[in-house]
Amino acid sequence: MEPVDADAYFRKVLRNSPSGTQLARSQALTTYFLFLELRHKVELHRMIGRAVECPIDEMNRPRGAKDAALRIPPIEPAAVLNRSRVRDGEAGGG
Repeated sequence: MEPVDADAYFRKVLRNSPSGTQLARSQALTTYFLFLELRHKVELHRMIGRAVECPIDEMNRPRGAKDAALRIPPIEPAAVLNRSRVRDGEAGGG
């Protein structure tokens, strides 16, 4: 998805939608691309030869997103290892 595609979507599809709907869709796209950038940036760059970046530029991103933290769950092998450590009582208390 390119910035032009996002502009067309918000201009044509969501033109008459309530501002809350537009804000929610903008936030959803921003969150999705933030997830891709944090979790799969290197793999996607290897596969498609381009860096993944959000099609909604900094000026048009929803307000307040700067302080929002995105929690990315661990990849499966790390999650299995952590569960086995907790089950066996090896995990530290923090």
